[in-house]
Amino acid sequence: MNTAITYVERNLHNKISQADIAESCDMSSSQFSRVFKQVHGTTFQEYVLRRRMSQAIRLLQNPSASITDVCYTVGFNDQSHFTRIFRRYTGASPSTYRKNLKTAHASLLPLASSL
Repeated sequence: MNTAITYVERNLHNKISQADIAESCDMSSSQFSRVFKQVHGTTFQEYVLRRRMSQAIRLLQNPSASITDVCYTVGFNDQSHFTRIFRRYTGASPSTYRKNLKTAHASLLPLASSL
């Protein structure tokens, strides 16, 4: 399973095929799926999506990174699909999430200057 996790971490920006990873782990796709869920408590595809969303959240903290760039960097080929998945995980669109980060950061500035 470490091979699969390492592959995901290094290839979030690429298409990730469960069948290919299962083969690299010398397992059938269904066997890999069962073992992965037993070990990690989630499906392989769900794990990949969570990692992509985690990376997207980190990248959105950089105001110079466009949402389109973030979308492609984390492995999505369609911005509307990225937005739907992002909203499912965070409750907000990427642009709203970023705007809320700016608002939260701005509200902390007076507090930080008083320290």
